[in-house]
Amino acid sequence: MINVKHISKIYTTSKGRQVQALDDVSFSVKKGEIFGIIGSSGAGKSTILRCLNLLERPDQGEIWLADKQLTSLSERQLQQERQHIGMIFQHFNLLSSRTVFDNIALPLELSQTSKKDIQARVSELLELVGLADKANDYPSNLSGGQKQRVAIARALANNPTLLLCDEATSALDPATTKSILNLLQTINAKLQITIVLITHEIHVVKAICDRVAVVKDGKIVELGDRSQIFGAPEHAHTASFVASAVQADLPIAYQQHIQAEKATDTDDLLIRIQAKDNTDYAFTALQQQFGLQVAIIEARIETIGALKISSSILRLSGDQLEAAISFCSTYYFNTEILGYVSRSY
Repeated sequence: MINVKHISKIYTTSKGRQVQALDDVSFSVKKGEIFGIIGSSGAGKSTILRCLNLLERPDQGEIWLADKQLTSLSERQLQQERQHIGMIFQHFNLLSSRTVFDNIALPLELSQTSKKDIQARVSELLELVGLADKANDYPSNLSGGQKQRVAIARALANNPTLLLCDEATSALDPATTKSILNLLQTINAKLQITIVLITHEIHVVKAICDRVAVVKDGKIVELGDRSQIFGAPEHAHTASFVASAVQADLPIAYQQHIQAEKATDTDDLLIRIQAKDNTDYAFTALQQQFGLQVAIIEARIETIGALKISSSILRLSGDQLEAAISFCSTYYFNTEILGYVSRSY
């Protein structure tokens, strides 16, 4: 469906400094999948998305949509191809002077669709996004989630084969985010539209993405299916994202007594570990191989597809704590030292 081949992009700031936004980025997106691009602010993910429809033209490399090399098309040819690409944004970009119906109808009007066909298509889309009763309302009367539903309907007006989502849920509360993600999944399954979404929120990736590219400093540092990314992250940057998505929290009572440094030889160590599937072997090794007492302070398990990810906070007592930390860092994909508590607590 999409093939991105060795694209690079350099920006020149107002002070003449050059910034490498993208550095030799390559990936492909399969027809009908939901493909996520995740990274921190400034990582380059938005630039990748804007390059996919040539709103930003890469300095080097090729972008293919099906059998068309977009980077070789004339501006007129590119405009025609963009009709097959829908795009939704973080801040909706609705026209305040137009009703919900008229906002959705705008792309159809620009493509000179007949009034009869516009009426039928917009009515169909209003039903799809659950806003059939809001056709004559103005954006100022809508909630954030409703505005994003209008924006999604508008992006679908011309029956695109590709939908690009630029931080589509970042401005929404958790409950509304969940409903919008559910809608995107419905659209993907019902209309067989390929979706590429960028986000800095690992929870979005966890919820709906089939495959994921992790971006850091203008490069893709890891790419794989969702189970691989969550179950066996290879890059430290990926592991940090996954850690934030499935994380056992330290109880408040411990937060009040924890200290960063070991005060006495008898202080106990608190660590947070994250692993896929069964952790029993490691618990047994900590007890038998290192002679430690192991207590589980808090634990959380999440199912992601067919994968189970666990996060546990352990309290370790014994003499071989440093060796135990080294073992955990090898065995688990994420091990975090939280601090120490007095054994008397």
